[in-house]
Amino acid sequence: EQFSYRLTGLFRDAKDWLPGGKDNRTYIAPAITWRPDADTSVTLLAEHMTVTSAANTSYFYDAPNRRLTNYFKGDPAYNTARTEQYRIGYEAEHRFSDFLAVRQNFRFYRILGDYGYTDLVSIDPAANTGQRTATRIVDTVNAIALDNQAETRFELGGVANTLLFGLDYNHY
Repeated sequence: EQFSYRLTGLFRDAKDWLPGGKDNRTYIAPAITWRPDADTSVTLLAEHMTVTSAANTSYFYDAPNRRLTNYFKGDPAYNTARTEQYRIGYEAEHRFSDFLAVRQNFRFYRILGDYGYTDLVSIDPAANTGQRTATRIVDTVNAIALDNQAETRFELGGVANTLLFGLDYNHY
């Protein structure tokens, strides 16, 4: 077959054990491979994923007194972690002979993060008041990865050997 393809996907709509907590995920990853001959292949890859979950905070921990409590200190409407991830790339390979092959793999990906959480800093039981904080972190990560390889197979003194030489580049 000269062309082959694959489609991987996931859809999950779930709840977390925390009040108002979500554990949702969508994922799709198509791939297509072209094999013009028995010695050459090129695969194009893509991916998109979104994740929504409860933000990771110390919901039931009373830090000043170093103890666990039954009181949820977060806010179900605000304590959320959302990430969105994109990736695109390729894998290429060519065999020149039974003894020599070269490969190159490339990926570009981007991750967008949005994390919000609240915390209860103190409670004044006499005044029936409390002090809360809210934090939001928004961040983006971009990355490029390029991997080059040359592989040779040979026999030396009756022992089969594989020698792999490569050079890779990563930038975040």
